[in-house]
Amino acid sequence: MMEGLQPLAALWGLPGRAGQASLKEENDLPRPFNGRLRLGAGPVLESSGGVAVDLPRATERGAISLETLEAWSTYLMTEAYATRTVRSTSRVLRAYYRVRPFLPRQLQIVLRRMHARARTGRSYLTWPIDGTFVALAETFLALFLESIGGEGQVARRWPPGFRGALVLTHDVEGVEGQRRCSDLADLEAKNGFKSSFNFVAERYPLDRDLMLELQARGFEIGVHGIKHDGRKFSTRAIYEERLKALTLYRDAWKSVGFRSPATHRRWEWMHELPFEYDSSFPDTDPYEPIPGGCGTPWPFMLGDLVELPITMPQDHTLWEILGTGALTTWRAKLKWLLGCQGLINIIVHPDYLTTKSRWADYEAFLRDVREETTLWATLPRDVARWWRMRSGDREAVRLDASETVWKLIFG
Repeated sequence: MMEGLQPLAALWGLPGRAGQASLKEENDLPRPFNGRLRLGAGPVLESSGGVAVDLPRATERGAISLETLEAWSTYLMTEAYATRTVRSTSRVLRAYYRVRPFLPRQLQIVLRRMHARARTGRSYLTWPIDGTFVALAETFLALFLESIGGEGQVARRWPPGFRGALVLTHDVEGVEGQRRCSDLADLEAKNGFKSSFNFVAERYPLDRDLMLELQARGFEIGVHGIKHDGRKFSTRAIYEERLKALTLYRDAWKSVGFRSPATHRRWEWMHELPFEYDSSFPDTDPYEPIPGGCGTPWPFMLGDLVELPITMPQDHTLWEILGTGALTTWRAKLKWLLGCQGLINIIVHPDYLTTKSRWADYEAFLRDVREETTLWATLPRDVARWWRMRSGDREAVRLDASETVWKLIFG
């Protein structure tokens, strides 16, 4: 799945490059330092993700090819930088999931907090915001435009009139969470929103009447795995067995979307999922059982599957693991995502809406996004369908380039 991947050309709807660069090791990838990505000593591109890119001088432009930028972005998107970490983490996870059914809930939280402390400061991507991928994507576009005279047409990221997209999603982990789904849907409907509720097929007794009622009200139902036991990606045989079960539940529930329990994922297998879209890759998250992230705030294609990255810090991380409120962090990430026209994809687990302050956090977030009139608030399936067909819907973009500063101007 990595061979021939050109995520930046795909993002902008541009022709793919004939050549392909590759990274031999992690150190080949430049990293921002103090908000700057140094690729040369020429003009500065002010990227919308908050990273200033020092570009090569005109006489040195060939030192950073479009193929090299594609290789760097592929390295991020596929989480190749995390290969060693994921391998060692997987061994720990297998041991953890073997004993988890016998562990009290409070001890599980203690272990997750220990994991979080061990990950703090060691993440390759910064959390909760990392502007590296945005900087690479906009550098790619700027250099491409320079090569064709400074202006052109690119695929719209969102339908005309919108500068970003919002999807509200809920992973229902157990019976208590299932009981809160109606109240959560009522809160969203009161504020003018619909959302997606993702249920685990065989972990707890499902309330099918509730699921049908939510669908009748215009909410979406997604599949959140079969058992939530951490084994889905442990062997190829188990994965193939689970794919068959996922297909059955997809058809029975009339679902088109999937999210892997605990965001477990394996890049080279994900495209086989029998759904229209997946939403299991965080953009950046060092605190999940598999730490890492794809880096991008925009959807992307994974074979025939649309990937909707989880771009907002998770409620479970903030409330349960870090023991803090969510609203301040959510607002900071929301502002950043609006600035780079990203996808605002938030997970709120009804299972963890256990206090008035947590409900208040979420309701305040809903009020915030309701005020953003250029934000496309819709269901995940609608975003996936738009992303699949958007390449024919173009918008103008030009490069405003002086000797010292470059800017991209859309529209």
